[in-house]
Amino acid sequence: MTEIEIYERYDPPVIYKTIKTRVIFRDFSEDLTSQDQKAIEAEWEKMSAEQKVVGNEAPFSKPQGRATLHDTTDGAIFRTTDFQTYATISRTYNKSPMPLSERAYSRMRVDAIGSTVRLVDGNVFVHRRSENATHVPGVWDSSVAGACFVRDGRLDFEQAIYARLKNELNIESLDVKSVRVTGLHSSREPDFSGMYSFLVDVNIEREKIEEVASSYVSEGKFADYAIVSYEELDD
Repeated sequence: MTEIEIYERYDPPVIYKTIKTRVIFRDFSEDLTSQDQKAIEAEWEKMSAEQKVVGNEAPFSKPQGRATLHDTTDGAIFRTTDFQTYATISRTYNKSPMPLSERAYSRMRVDAIGSTVRLVDGNVFVHRRSENATHVPGVWDSSVAGACFVRDGRLDFEQAIYARLKNELNIESLDVKSVRVTGLHSSREPDFSGMYSFLVDVNIEREKIEEVASSYVSEGKFADYAIVSYEELDD
């Protein structure tokens, strides 16, 4: 069963400005062994070759361009990392033997966002990740989810939500009624994330996003749907 640890649950949801989040530049690579680094380079070359075969652009990784949740005793503290390291961890955790040290897998909690987008009729929707995704392909995901990047030494999870809404669903900021934080949690395999979850209320009808939504779930049944989806993933 996927291991999930909940640090904060906001009921009712709160605005993002009230959340205390910071980045420290003590890089995750400091915890890795030389063998870990060699394995990461080898997996990155393999990943790049795979993406080329299916016609995708080569994956990109920027040093200290991502972050991993490090501490939650005084707000949320993230350490810097990179996509190359994270992708290797998420792609190799089920290999035997695992190519990286145990602490690489146990400490990675990459910065991420996940949101429930609620339409004017009260329904929310979910989607399935592409089978050609570089990591955790083919699994069910929230309405909008993805990375939050370190820019100018900081993380802006709310801005990451707006960017995903625009890029994935073509939802403009003017269509958004509210964006509120519902919680902070981390999870182990397959996503190894430290995630802020959001509730996004929008002023749009289902028809506007019909082409990109994979499934609709009524708000009252969403918790049961999520549990069943995780059980299917573990199977």
